[in-house]
Amino acid sequence: MRITKVGVVGAGVMGHGIAALCASAGLPVVLLDIPGSDDPASPDRSAPAKNGLTKAIKNKPAAFMDAAAAALITTGNTADHLHLLSECDWIVEVIIEQPKPKQELFAKIEQLAPHAIVTSNTSGIPMAILLEGRSERFRQQFCGTHYFNPPRYMHLLEIIPTPETAPDVLDAVRHFQERILGKGIVIAKDVPGFVANRLGVHGMVVAGRAMMHYDLTISEVDTLTGALLARAKTATFRTGDLSGIDVLVHVTKGLSDTTGEDLSLAPWIYELVKSGRLGDKTKAGFYNKKGKDILTLNWKTLEYEDQGRFSTPEIDALLKLPAVQRVNRAKDLPGTHGDFLRTILVEQCHYCLSLTPDLAYDLAAVDRALEWGYGWEIGPFKVMDALGLDWLRAEFTKAGKTIPPLLANAGTAFYEGTGESITLATASGPRIALPKIPGQIILANTPVVDSNKEARLRDLGDGVLCLEFCGKMNTLGTGVLDMVARTIDRVNTGTVGIYNADRGAMFLEDGQ
Repeated sequence: MRITKVGVVGAGVMGHGIAALCASAGLPVVLLDIPGSDDPASPDRSAPAKNGLTKAIKNKPAAFMDAAAAALITTGNTADHLHLLSECDWIVEVIIEQPKPKQELFAKIEQLAPHAIVTSNTSGIPMAILLEGRSERFRQQFCGTHYFNPPRYMHLLEIIPTPETAPDVLDAVRHFQERILGKGIVIAKDVPGFVANRLGVHGMVVAGRAMMHYDLTISEVDTLTGALLARAKTATFRTGDLSGIDVLVHVTKGLSDTTGEDLSLAPWIYELVKSGRLGDKTKAGFYNKKGKDILTLNWKTLEYEDQGRFSTPEIDALLKLPAVQRVNRAKDLPGTHGDFLRTILVEQCHYCLSLTPDLAYDLAAVDRALEWGYGWEIGPFKVMDALGLDWLRAEFTKAGKTIPPLLANAGTAFYEGTGESITLATASGPRIALPKIPGQIILANTPVVDSNKEARLRDLGDGVLCLEFCGKMNTLGTGVLDMVARTIDRVNTGTVGIYNADRGAMFLEDGQ
């Protein structure tokens, strides 16, 4: 099943981002949205889709790899141009997050494009609800594809197959998303919130509640819940401003309604939404940029003040450590900040352990979801290994919590082994091999064909080499220059390609 033309229905932030991603890969795209006017003769009839394309062209960071790719996108509206979808091999729905409009759209697509693979970008509506009334063939060609914003830059794509999704359809979707669009795939189960949002949103709720319990500031919490815990530097509240506080309210309410869990936010957050302070899109939210100054919300008064970036000498020292050591040491911080960290770690880890069997097919998928979708340096199970499983068991017992099966069956670590021999704990039964990422090459597992103290040359196979810097601070010393010259000699005698890598955060490090 080959995808050569894409249809995107919904030209909002996610829709035009997906369209730009596909066009950047060289694919023609049909981008549709609702009519902008009830008058069929109106020149603004397709304005919503055209405006979406215009926004994609102007986006910062750029939605297109090359602005010229915008010419591959044809815009239209769902009243006059839905027939254009009949030319598409893959159609992705990115419209309002309500079941009925999605169901009505799928009914029309089923008639127009019975050959096409159809997916939904829903962030949490069960696939079974979306498929009500659809034929067996449509169901076999359908699954969920949940992108993260912005689609070009956020590596994660959660694919949510149903029991009726045909294996060849799932394979085609995965291959296209991985190899053509460059996404990192996590196969998620069809449950509310899927993997990343279910755990990520819970983490934000827990951090907010603990902040009030320990009487901390927003600045303190963002320092404590960001890089210190090997998570994204945007931490808790800066992430909320980026995604939109109104979106956070909508998502938490939706998850609360569908799961029965209490994911309610603090009353003052709802007051922010009422006052129109929604985050970056309204220039004010948890933070407020005034000229060159960034002011922070005082959650007690809802006024902004100059809190500055919070830190302590102990925290600054921890931030210089590798992720595993940093997390392990952070749990032992003294005083209120340490109490806060231990509280949220216990709550978030217990929630993750309890839910993982319902969310994903293995624990590595959970780690990848949070690393690729939320920008964590190491995912929650790697974090738990860093904390120490005996420490977790003791803390759960102290807090009166049960020991989830995954933890009970894990022994001393969730991940064991190195290189090609890494195994994962399971909730029951024996350990399993770490599922490989298709196309990923672990540098530590490749043979070194030449080296000195500052650089080494690795054979990646298929005539491709990798020049890896390994000197102090990756400086360009004489050893590196010598290895570059020797590499060029090899390239001139039959090597077909070469990659460059170093030990920085943006490259694979020590085989990870």
